[in-house]
Amino acid sequence: MSQKNENFIDKTFTIIADVLLKTFPASKQEKQAFFYYREGLAAQSAGEHAEALENYYEALNYSVIVVLNFIETIYREQEKIDRENL
Repeated sequence: MSQKNENFIDKTFTIIADVLLKTFPASKQEKQAFFYYREGLAAQSAGEHAEALENYYEALNYSVIVVLNFIETIYREQEKIDRENL
């Protein structure tokens, strides 16, 4: 998938998630988890993997399930970059 498509998907997801978060009741904890998740997603899209991981781990303090998949994605992406640079 191209970087442009990934950014579009990330932005679209963020907009949809914002609407859902405003529409459906969410606890303060869930909102905090989502905030850090979005910050992590933005950093990941910018190629800032360390910052993305920091935000994803912070989100874990609020909601484990929301973030685990994205942490795995960061490691896979970094592994792919490392293989390409060999």
